[in-house]
Parts: sequence; C-alpha cells; structure tokens
Amino acid sequence: MSAPDERGALTPRPSLYDYALRLHRAEPDGRLPEGGYPSPDRPSRPRSPLDRLNARRTAVDALTPFLTDPDTVRAADEVQRRLDELGVRDHHIRWALADLPLEDQTTARALGRRLTRTGTSGVAVCLGIGLLARLGEPEDIPYLRTLGLLRDFMGHAVEALAPLDRAAAALVALAVGVTDQDTDGPWLQFVWSLPEGDTPPEARATAALTRLEATDPKTFAQVRGGSREHVEALGFPWPEGLN
Repeated sequence: MSAPDERGALTPRPSLYDYALRLHRAEPDGRLPEGGYPSPDRPSRPRSPLDRLNARRTAVDALTPFLTDPDTVRAADEVQRRLDELGVRDHHIRWALADLPLEDQTTARALGRRLTRTGTSGVAVCLGIGLLARLGEPEDIPYLRTLGLLRDFMGHAVEALAPLDRAAAALVALAVGVTDQDTDGPWLQFVWSLPEGDTPPEARATAALTRLEATDPKTFAQVRGGSREHVEALGFPWPEGLN
C-alpha cells in the first residue's frame, strides 16, 4: 500500500452530521441551502439482493440485540458494521422500524442519538433518525434539522422533526425540496413551488406543512421526475420538456 493510500485508510471518515454542519456553517448568514446538500461520496455498493420481506426480517434480526445494549458506543459501531455486511439499505430501516417493539426506550433513544451524531453510513444515520422519530425529545431538534439539509435524509428528518418542532420540519422540507427515493422500486417526484410573500418564513412553512398533512400533495404539485409510465398509469400528465 502506498503512503497516500495508507493515510487514507487510517483517516477516520467524518460523521454525516459533522459533514452537514460544516457545509451549513459556511452558508452566508446561516441560510438554509436551496435544494439541500449532496451526501459525501460513498463506496459503490451492488443492488441489495434482499426483497422487501426478507430485508425487513434481516434488519429486525440485526437491530434487536442492540436496542437494549447499555454500551451505546459499542452498540452503535457494531450495528453499523452489521447492517452494512448484510446488505441492508436506508429504506429497509423504515420497514424494520415500522412496528418494532422498543421495550427499553431510554437505551433505544441513546442509540438513536449516538447514530445520528456519529454515524458515517447512510443506513446507520437512517436508523438513528428512525429511532428518534419515535423517541426523540427537544434536545434532538438541532441534530435532526442539520441532517435534514442532506438531500438523502430530508424525508427521514422531517418525519422525526414534525412532532417536536413543526416549523423546523416545514422549513427543512421547503428548503431542501426533495424526498427520499426508494432505489429498489418505481418512484415519482412532485414539486410544489410557494409564491413569495411578506409572511414570516416560519409562518409560511407551518401553513405549508398543514396543507401537506391535510391534502394529498399530488393533487396540487407538479411532476418533476420519475417514470413516465408510472406517472401516466396514475392519471397525471407528463410535463412537456421533461425527459
């Protein structure tokens, strides 16, 4: 191994939270980034061989022992390694956490905090955010808000933020303006553009979130990405000029 390669191998990867925080601190006046930030380059990974049912079972089996492990530091490192080895992906975590019992909520919350603040892989951070979506408290808001500035985690973070701080959740959703894409299946992207106005951003964001909760956004948003076949099968027009 050459000296540069050896140094690269020995240099620890920054957490995704630290990466997002560094980018946001560089913004003029601390403004939120329009369209969000890309995630750092990740090692290429083959398509997961797991179907939805097997992925959920695999993720549940891998997660369960660590949700009650009092050594949170060790548990966070081990679960991140284990999920990566098994080929579990970010969206598999949502399926696994949907109805997973969290009997020791204090320990599970501590694991979620550790993963959101120090996780270096997407699947680890998604697990942390998912745990905080169920168990989060006000002290978690700044971390969730910062992670939500990464496009890959906006949907996860907004879901976790909404019960804790609706205005923060709405501001992140409006600033980043994209949703997570399930790369193992068909997807569509809809965009809703808000007109400029004199209303404070927090009030506009809260009003927008209320509308999104009350009304299916597909009824008033416009298609901006995805498969033309799926768009037309659902009865929506395909926009002119969109490839």
